[in-house]
Amino acid sequence: MSVVPIQLLRVALGILAVAFAFALGRVGVRLHRNGQPFAKALTWVLRITLCVFAVFWRWGFDATSIATLALVAAGLALGAFMERRPRHDEEIHLFRE
Repeated sequence: MSVVPIQLLRVALGILAVAFAFALGRVGVRLHRNGQPFAKALTWVLRITLCVFAVFWRWGFDATSIATLALVAAGLALGAFMERRPRHDEEIHLFRE
């Protein structure tokens, strides 16, 4: 039976938190654009909160937890930016006819 180091699990939870923050940024912009309340994004907020709490749970502020917080903020901003920017129908033309 192999034992997984706790630090590896903390990093995995941090990566999940960043992915959830990216999704929250996209959903937040969509909800704002459609005029709906932000309560519909509550599940993403809870997922991020639980993952970040698990990263902080035993060790507090260390390099992993600070990096997780910074990347969660960056993921949230990137998700919002990607959803706000105008999309073009065909940005890349792979096949020419």
